[in-house]
Amino acid sequence: WDNGNDTTIDYSVAVSFHLEADRDPAPPVLIREVMYAPSPGQTEWIALFNPSGSAVNLDNFRITDAASPADAEGTLRFDSADSPTIAAGGLIYVADNATQFETQYGFLPDFEWGGQEAGVPDLVADGAWGSGSFGLQNDDDELLLLDASYTVIDALTYGTGTYPGVTAHADVANGNSLERVRVGGVITDTDDCSADFTASPSITAVADLGT
Repeated sequence: WDNGNDTTIDYSVAVSFHLEADRDPAPPVLIREVMYAPSPGQTEWIALFNPSGSAVNLDNFRITDAASPADAEGTLRFDSADSPTIAAGGLIYVADNATQFETQYGFLPDFEWGGQEAGVPDLVADGAWGSGSFGLQNDDDELLLLDASYTVIDALTYGTGTYPGVTAHADVANGNSLERVRVGGVITDTDDCSADFTASPSITAVADLGT
């Protein structure tokens, strides 16, 4: 400080702080629909939904069927180089085989993990969570959505698949997806997959654009 001649003390204080992005609350993204047991010649796929009024950046978000980092299953990461984003109220589709997905549904998914289509961005393997490869079991498994800090922000379990605090949905027949239902017109998440999801014989999420 400066001590002036009039005995008044003049001083200033500088205060600085930093907000770390990886400590912010997780964005509102939900698992909207999953085809985990496709019919022969078809492919696994996952639909993610943004129920909020703002776009969500998925840089380094992950999908995994490993219930914990120690599990012998795998994790896939959205590559920030692909600028992955879900528009407000929008959906994105992630498929194993983008070519088979397009043949079945008439449009390409937004991402794939099998590397069949040069024009579709690939998710990349992430060995920090799980020690195996990603692939949903046909009878029982878990599907988790992790944010960039490895925080679990949504979880779907089916058959005998387990995750703490989540009730599993019964296994469904091959060729049926598990679609998140709406209660009173609103898509909800109660962590009870037997109530939050229903078996669907077709890709229903695309019909209403997730709204």
